Amino acid sequence: MRASLLFLLLVACGGGDSFEGTFHGTTEGHPVVVTLEEDGDTVHGKVRLRGLESTIEGRIEDGVATGRVGDVEFRATLEEDGDIAWTMLMHDPLTGRTSEVVLPLTRGEAAEEAATASADERDPRLVGSWYEDRSAGGMTGHRVTTRVRTTLSADGRFVFQAGESVITVRNRPGGRGNTDMSDPGNVVRGEWKTADGHLYSRADGQTEWTTLGRYSISGNDMLLYTPNGGKQLWSRP
Repeated sequence: MRASLLFLLLVACGGGDSFEGTFHGTTEGHPVVVTLEEDGDTVHGKVRLRGLESTIEGRIEDGVATGRVGDVEFRATLEEDGDIAWTMLMHDPLTGRTSEVVLPLTRGEAAEEAATASADERDPRLVGSWYEDRSAGGMTGHRVTTRVRTTLSADGRFVFQAGESVITVRNRPGGRGNTDMSDPGNVVRGEWKTADGHLYSRADGQTEWTTLGRYSISGNDMLLYTPNGGKQLWSRP
């Protein structure tokens, strides 16, 4: 069970002996800003991600802060350079398992610039045209293959064509059947970017980026691992 990324962003640190301060990082291509304050043996603050904000509450003991952001537990250790080594403890109620997610946060303006640059990069290997064939069958013997196309431009713009379908109708069991081509599907335009090996898009008129998935490239093929656990094989024409 995947928790919201907003609740994966936790505590940061101060000038080597304090958790107090403002910190920057990046998660899945999105800049993160964390602001913390200390009050005795407690720490509290805010985390801001993609225009949303959540509250941080925790306690400090021997240089280690523990607490929660929403329903998610954290453990953070203060480092000498003012950064922090921290871990999110993700509990899956379906399996009963606990996994650890490490997300670095760093103090200062340099960290903010690095986070912004990471969020705005574009992998030049993805520039160009791509297509994916998606096939499905029915009990009537019909077989439909839908080809979707996208073009990723070097200036950060994309054009996505929803699909043109090839429909094969079998005349008899085992027969080759007849093939018909449908009209091209709807066209979507917007922006694209990459960060940390993931591909993101934002259609015109939308305010937030969408995570398309982690990608790997081999020759003229790109394998996209989608957030729901699926795989898509994209190829160049």
